[in-house]
Amino acid sequence: MAIAAVLGPKAGAAVLGGAMLVAFVALFPNASRAADPTLGDWMTPDGAEVQIAPCANAVDRLCGRITRLKTPNDMAGQPLRDRANSDLKLRPRPLVGLLILRDLRQVRTGGWTDGTIYDPGDGRTYDARLATNPSGVLTVSGCVLVICRDQRWRRPQ
Repeated sequence: MAIAAVLGPKAGAAVLGGAMLVAFVALFPNASRAADPTLGDWMTPDGAEVQIAPCANAVDRLCGRITRLKTPNDMAGQPLRDRANSDLKLRPRPLVGLLILRDLRQVRTGGWTDGTIYDPGDGRTYDARLATNPSGVLTVSGCVLVICRDQRWRRPQ
């Protein structure tokens, strides 16, 4: 029996519309994230480009990967590597392609927290927060306990 026959045409349409919305949200839980200003490519102050996107292992979290370096190779022409990493097995990893932001949780549109950021310059991992400003600048905070250091990332030109 049709919904409209039981509830009337207007109520049936409302129920059907609500059911379609629930189905859409269930099938595409990250559809509302498409408008989040944090997603996409960002340029760090030292000229590295980082792509921020949903994490592969948890699509409700954000991750970020180095996609380009101002100077991608060393003096011998070899790709720069993760030489400062305290784990000797990870030091051969090239910096381009390296996942540096992990598992950030959304707290509001343009605001993410509870993740980590890896600094290949010192080989350490810090607690991370991201906040997109109305001017289009991304504030990236790396924290140890209550001490945080901020960087301002901008969109590539």
